[in-house]
Amino acid sequence: MSKPTVPISVPQYFSRTYTRSLDNLKGVEFIDLSLNNLAGPIPSLNTLYYLNFLNLSNNMLQREVPKQGIFLNASGVFLSGKAKLWGGISTLGLPKCSSKSV
Repeated sequence: MSKPTVPISVPQYFSRTYTRSLDNLKGVEFIDLSLNNLAGPIPSLNTLYYLNFLNLSNNMLQREVPKQGIFLNASGVFLSGKAKLWGGISTLGLPKCSSKSV
């Protein structure tokens, strides 16, 4: 028996900072918020235990990438584009620290 799938559509060029409401999507497996103008720190999403694909590419996110949850799976995380991110696991290929903190 397969799990039910609920499609969630976020319009491109959506603009705002991350809100904790994503943390309420406990059973979500796939999140694609690419091509938006999301700003601020990258969310940890550490309560989304079933998440296996996360695309935050081409947003304005900044700060350190968490080293937990989905961010431990480099093949399921996409962060390319305009973001100013650092840290995370080495296989994500991000700088080790912010250039501002050096």
